[in-house]
Amino acid sequence: MRIGMIPQTVLEWFLSKMNVIPFPAEDTFVAMMQTRAIMAANRLGIFTSLAKGPASSAELARDLSCQIRGLEALLEAVKNAGYVVEQKGRYSLSPRARKWVTPDSSESVNWFIEFNYDNWERMGNLEESVKTGKSLDLHAQLLDITQWRRYLYGLHDLSRMAAKEIVLRRLVRSSPKLLLDIGGGHGGYSAAFCRAYPHLKSVIFDLPQAIEIGNEIIRKHYGDVTDRIEFKEGDITKDSWGTGYDVVLLMNVIHHFEPEQIRQIFGKIMGTINSGGVLLILDQLNNVNKSTSYLASMAELLFLVMTSGRSYRFDTVQDWLTEAGFKNIRLKNLRVGPGASVLAAEKS
Repeated sequence: MRIGMIPQTVLEWFLSKMNVIPFPAEDTFVAMMQTRAIMAANRLGIFTSLAKGPASSAELARDLSCQIRGLEALLEAVKNAGYVVEQKGRYSLSPRARKWVTPDSSESVNWFIEFNYDNWERMGNLEESVKTGKSLDLHAQLLDITQWRRYLYGLHDLSRMAAKEIVLRRLVRSSPKLLLDIGGGHGGYSAAFCRAYPHLKSVIFDLPQAIEIGNEIIRKHYGDVTDRIEFKEGDITKDSWGTGYDVVLLMNVIHHFEPEQIRQIFGKIMGTINSGGVLLILDQLNNVNKSTSYLASMAELLFLVMTSGRSYRFDTVQDWLTEAGFKNIRLKNLRVGPGASVLAAEKS
């Protein structure tokens, strides 16, 4: 899956093939404005307001305390982007918006959209990172609990889609008893596994700020498994995780680390996991297929700016796992998370 200019007429198709259309101008301007329009509609409450029912622009302007000219311009933009529908002067949510950006939807990603305001500002450092090779420290950039909340709730939005599919893939042997979720502060993956395996308990290992928000998310969304999820504070590379785990999760974690750190983490996991235990790694891996490579290359720019890691090649990660002693290494591409792949590896 990729973003780009899509011809809508035969003439446009022909002109695109003849390289007459100035694609760089269209790609940069249209993509930028559509992105910001969706983000603004989310932050200003347009999607939340329309979730209550259709409304005219005047009604929305009163409800959201917006000036009508600006609001109508924004509504027109998100209408053409496929997020709202207009009929006889009244606006309503499209099926896409009702599923993905309304707060009462179990599949909403509106927190992730909100988190992208922070990413928008950070990407202003891209040119400097390319020139110098220096990255921001993402976790040091999260200056207050409000930014941590956007970050953790945004990651939780994405986890709900992926977690369901990963659990259904049955990559874990039957009846695991203890799971370690490294860097899984929002709790979405641990909760999904606890719901799937009634006798499973999970230990989530993360930074204190992540755990504060994670506790909040677990109480809010996963009250049925709260008593089987424990949080443990610490530094992934320095502190002990304990032992005796049947399953270890590294979900969207390894791209934060440099190669030698990843090797050390894999070796450390070998000392914490039981024989026959499974390590599951979710990340944007390169060179898996065209779809994953495209999205991984875009994620790579974000990682370049925000972390010391990167989007690693599948075969490179596979070699590190083999070097650490893992066997039966398997790769699964997620259907609901384009560009994301899951690696499963076992300790013999």
